[in-house]
Formats: sequence, C-alpha cells, structure tokens
Amino acid sequence: MATAAFKARLDDADIIDIEQPQPLRRPLADAEPYPFEALGNHLRPAVEAVHGIIQAPIEICAQSALAQAALAVQGHANVVLPNGQSRPLSLFLLSVAASGDRKSAADNELGWALERHERNLAEGLVEAKANYANDMEAWNAARSQAKADNKSGNRSSIASALGEVGNEPVPPLEAIISFPDPTIEGIQKYLAVGQPSLGLFSDEGGMFVGGVGMSKDHSLKTAAGFSKFWDGAPVKRLRAGDGKTVLFGRRVSLHLMLQPEAAMNWLSDPVLRDQGLFSRMLIAAPISIAGTRFGRDPDPDAKAAVYRYGSRLLSILERPCPIKEGTVGELAPRDLPMTTGAARMWWAYRDSVEKEQGKGGRLVPIRGLANKIYEHAARLAGVLALIDNLDVAELDEAALANGIKLASWYLGEALRLSEVGIVSDDIRMAEALLDWLKTSWPMRSADDGPYISSVDVYQYGPGSMREKSVAQRALAVLLDHGWLRKAEQRTHVNGKRRRDIFEVREG
Repeated sequence: MATAAFKARLDDADIIDIEQPQPLRRPLADAEPYPFEALGNHLRPAVEAVHGIIQAPIEICAQSALAQAALAVQGHANVVLPNGQSRPLSLFLLSVAASGDRKSAADNELGWALERHERNLAEGLVEAKANYANDMEAWNAARSQAKADNKSGNRSSIASALGEVGNEPVPPLEAIISFPDPTIEGIQKYLAVGQPSLGLFSDEGGMFVGGVGMSKDHSLKTAAGFSKFWDGAPVKRLRAGDGKTVLFGRRVSLHLMLQPEAAMNWLSDPVLRDQGLFSRMLIAAPISIAGTRFGRDPDPDAKAAVYRYGSRLLSILERPCPIKEGTVGELAPRDLPMTTGAARMWWAYRDSVEKEQGKGGRLVPIRGLANKIYEHAARLAGVLALIDNLDVAELDEAALANGIKLASWYLGEALRLSEVGIVSDDIRMAEALLDWLKTSWPMRSADDGPYISSVDVYQYGPGSMREKSVAQRALAVLLDHGWLRKAEQRTHVNGKRRRDIFEVREG
C-alpha cells in the first residue's frame, strides 16, 4: 500500500515543481503580550529590570523569576482549592527560545539568592557533619558500654539499657537545592538525604530532554515520576540493590529552557503527551528580539530592583520550612485557603474553561492543560501571595485575579503552540529525514551533488526508517513540500546504479 502511494507521489512530482521548499509545519503565530503586571510587587519590578539589563524576552525573565519563587515558597504552604483539594505550590515551567536569546543570562541575573543560600547551606554542612561524626561515635560507644554493663545477658535489661542510649543520630541534610539535569532515580535518592524542597533548573534543557532519562526506554517512567512530583505525591522507590524508600512531604519545581526545534519535537511526542506531563507545564515561546537589542545606558534603578527581589527570596529561603514532628526532612506545609470571594472567582473561571472543552470548543486541542489550568491559576496566585507575605493566611480575590491572568496567558500560549506542535507521524518522520539529509548524508559534500535514492534512505538513513515503507512515506512528504525533486536524468548515486533518485534542495 505504501509503495503504491509512493509511486503516485512520484507521478505527481513529474508535473509539480514547487519553487521554494515549504515548511513542514505551519508558521508559529505571534504570542499575546505577557501580562507581567500580574507578577506582583516583588517579581514584576525584577522581571522588568532584568529584561532591560540583558534585553532578553520578558517572558523568559518572568519564567526564571516564577521558578525561583516557587522553589522558595513551595515548602511553606499548600493552596486549598474550593473543591477541598490541598495542592502544592510547585510550578513546572518550560521556556522555548533560540540560541543567543539570553536564556542563561536571565537565570544568572535573577538567581544570585539561590546561589547564596546554597553556599550558606554548604558552609553550615561542614560543621554539622563534624558534629554528626562525633555524635555517631559517642552513640556507638554508649551502646557498647550499655551492653558491657549488662553481662547477665538478660534480654529485657539489655534492651532497656540500649533504649536509654536513644535513637541513632540522624545525618544532616545535604546542601544542594537545585540541579540542572538529574535522572528521576537521582532525584528520588537525593530526596532521602538532601533538602526536601528542590528545583530542577536547566538553561540547557536539551541535556535533560536528550539525556538517558528521556531516552526511548526511560521517557515514560521519567515523565510519570515528574508528574508525581508536581502532584506532591509520596516518593516511592523499590530496588533490589538499595531496598525500599518511601518519602512524604517533598516538593520539586522545574524550569527547562529549550531551543525551538528540540522543544517542538519533545512536545509532539504522542506518548509523553498522553501521559500528562505536558499538562502540568506552563510554556512560553516568545518571538526572538535579536536585531533590536541596541546599546543603551542602563537604568540606574534596575540593579536595585533585582537586588530587592533577590533579598526577598533569600530571606524566605533562609527561613526554615515547617517540618513534621519526629522527622528530619518531611515538609509539613500549612494550608492556604481562599476567601469566599476568591472561591467564587475560582469556580467561575473553572466553569468558563470547562465550557470551552466541549465539542467544537476552542480548548479541545489542549484539553489536558485546560483540565488543570484552574489549579495552575491557584498555584501561581499562591506563589505570588507568599512572596509578598510569607505568613499570609488566605488567598484573596486580588491574588487569585493575578493567578488567573497569568494562567489564561499560558493557556493561550499552549493553544498557539498546539497549532504547530501536534503533527502527524509522517511529518515527524519527514523532519527527522530532512535533518539527516542536511547534516549526515555524505553526498551533500560530494562532487556530483546533493542526490539520494530511496534505497539509500532505508539502508543508511535514520534508524526509524530502515523499513522501506516507512522511508517512502517520509520521502513522499518531502517531495510534496519541495525539499526533494525527482532527478530524471540521473541513474547513479555514490557510484551505484539506483532508481528513484532525488535532488536534495536547499531551503
């Protein structure tokens, strides 16, 4: 069947000649302006300041600030939705921007408080570990002495003496609070010995997306694990080598920065899309402002605004999170309910989103995110409220209005991206083949020109196209879009006689 369709495409190619190769996906529409005015008293001035200092897209600056804010407050409170659910304040954010759009610079400008806090923890850990070593040695000596003092061998008297020695000392928690590209197993193991509130922040998100955790064999497991982190579920791990682990009261926030092509390929993965990880992520893909970033004198107040934001963040980070009594690292966040007015606003927003998910509704293509967007709104509102006042008792209408404004922007952004991100398997295969043709096919630099045959594709091409029918489907798409053109007069490629020879065209 595939061969017949491919032959039909070849016949059509005799009479169709596209002047210029056409994009395999439709162009991405411009984004709506980011509602940075909803970021509150601390984040808004810092985001505007960093945007002015480094001239990165304001959306990227906002993503960095929100991620760091979530890490700072997620251990202190859970927002209580009007339906009675208590939900973490953790945020998962994805920023899509090209190389040179100053993604790293935004994190660097805004992240000094996290770095300072991590350094303070590390310095304190040196003394804490020394004290623990002494305490452990004293405990072991006391147990030995207790057993030696009960030479009668009476079990109950020995047990009583050991009980008086007390429990084994608990080692201090490790100092790291953020990681760039860990595996899901790595985070699970670290949470047993490290800080209970973590951030996965990577300005090179390709390291995470392209790493072992997101490989074909592990991506579903990794996505499920991170979905559990977002949900605030207990961390459960059972392995033959290191036994079982069950951890309660842990929190993880995430901010990945990806280049557009890598992001679109990742977001269009049907397995991950169905799993639900992407519905837990708030995505921003701003248009590049390269070419408009002309030199100008810095605003003298900008650095001060960034410092005020960092100082506020540092003061929160240095305030110990509530820990469940009798544990070392189990967070016990307080509940943050909504006022009556905020609850009414939340229900109204929820119902308005629900209406748009029905048949023919505009949110049908992103129903997964739409089902969670009112929770995202509450989380965003809670993060901003606690940054302004860590002891706030209730989430009021003003705070929730800001959360809804931000969540609605992210909903629109996801809808915009869905128009180019949800593509057929044939298009994704054609993209992979085109990339291989541009970067790996040896004839691209050969003396006799950029030619290839269908046999070459399924013999030497990407691993997913080693089947003839699959290769022909991808070739047919590239023919239709003008990236390939039949080479009627050519009979040999790479010194071998071939049929179905194509010229690879420049785009």
